Amino acid sequence: MLCLRGELGAGKTTFIQGLAEGLGVTDPATSPSFTIIHEHRGRLHFYHLDLYRLAPGDLADIGIEEVLAAEAVVAIEWAERLPADLCGDGLDLEIDFEQSDENVRRFRFRARGERGTRILESLRGEPDACPRA
Repeated sequence: MLCLRGELGAGKTTFIQGLAEGLGVTDPATSPSFTIIHEHRGRLHFYHLDLYRLAPGDLADIGIEEVLAAEAVVAIEWAERLPADLCGDGLDLEIDFEQSDENVRRFRFRARGERGTRILESLRGEPDACPRA
């Protein structure tokens, strides 16, 4: 699970579009702001969620627990709206505008759990060392 945080326009959806491309997704990875969940097929099964318009009580209605339990790459925009008990093993990514240049972004990754730690360590090493889903 990849939980993305950042202001409007910080680049969360753009980052996810690059991730989808890397996963071999051929259909457009557009923002699911109104549909909440987009499901994509590529080398790996990929879910893209956008929780911007949801209140915490709405999460059960969209079947989020089933998505989070799926054998898939799951990327969640506005993950701060996800209750802590649903944040699984994975990575947090915070995207900020660089104060000196609004066209530059700063990416901060943080590991959650054992799997997240392995993924983060692999990102620091050789690009080909990244573990498979």
